[in-house]
Amino acid sequence: MKKLTAILGILLSVNSFAEGMITKPFISLAKEASRQKLPWKFYAVTKVHPSPWLKEHLKDLKKFVEVVGPMPPVKLKKFYQKIDLLVMPSHFETFGGVAMEALLQNKPVLLSPTVGWGHTLKDYQLNDWIISFSDSKKVIKRIRKISTQTPPKKLLNDIIKYNHPNYIFKQYEKVFKEVLK
Repeated sequence: MKKLTAILGILLSVNSFAEGMITKPFISLAKEASRQKLPWKFYAVTKVHPSPWLKEHLKDLKKFVEVVGPMPPVKLKKFYQKIDLLVMPSHFETFGGVAMEALLQNKPVLLSPTVGWGHTLKDYQLNDWIISFSDSKKVIKRIRKISTQTPPKKLLNDIIKYNHPNYIFKQYEKVFKEVLK
């Protein structure tokens, strides 16, 4: 079994409310992994914006999570290839493009049930890839379970197909024709 070493989580620094709702469960997860002496590294790709919430939690963030800044697509692709899996503990995420990016790099993703990709994962029988992040011990067990899995080829092919510009253009075209009737 491959040894799990690197976990990527995304912090969306939009405002202090969002930081608390996304960052708090991610830091809690990293703390629990440290408490269990797991050799896991937690990364966040983000631009950290000063806020009251972050000021209060910056010590924990720096202690348990390595924050790396935004990067160009080629570098980001290489970064995804180095990690073992992506976690998205968001309380709400309409689409979750980051999940799609990780999947396309053949990485498993562990998402909160409120991330937009949750329904898609269920469609491909990847129910174990969805979990509430309220209990870090349960999340760690789930990470261990899915960390060696890879996305099904059909899912990857469908992501490519349904996100291809030609397909999207045809869908827009259908909508516009319907509206103009």
